[in-house]
Amino acid sequence: MSKDLMKQRVRVSFEFDVTCNDEPIRNFRDDAAERQYELALLNSFLTTNKTKLLHMMVDAIGTEIGLNSTESFMAQFLPEIDTNSHVMFGPAIDALRGEAGQYWRKTNEEDVLPWGDVLTLETEHIFECFNAEFVGSRFHTIDEDSANE
Repeated sequence: MSKDLMKQRVRVSFEFDVTCNDEPIRNFRDDAAERQYELALLNSFLTTNKTKLLHMMVDAIGTEIGLNSTESFMAQFLPEIDTNSHVMFGPAIDALRGEAGQYWRKTNEEDVLPWGDVLTLETEHIFECFNAEFVGSRFHTIDEDSANE
């Protein structure tokens, strides 16, 4: 029977610069109206709910870390973050007005297609707008007393 010879808690921090660039939307959409709807949702997302924006940044970091699936990264290390498009973009869709708001509310309510959820498919380019770049890291051991802080 084996026994632990040592146990030490270590804090590791990674720093990333996360940027948002609308190029994936502008390069993909030929239809000017659909491009404007996507840009409107992206803008609403950037300004409506800072918590969801932080979740998107963490999603971009998960991708940059090189894990096979950001979903598995979230499930393993940050299970409180839900990157489902309905959850992620719900507040931003609710905040949209006019034609863009109508378009996204209708898209949000559409049924699942054989090849995927409609909102998920329609927001893929918004996820692609976010990019994380590794800038630094540090680590140190944590005393038992300070581990409870």
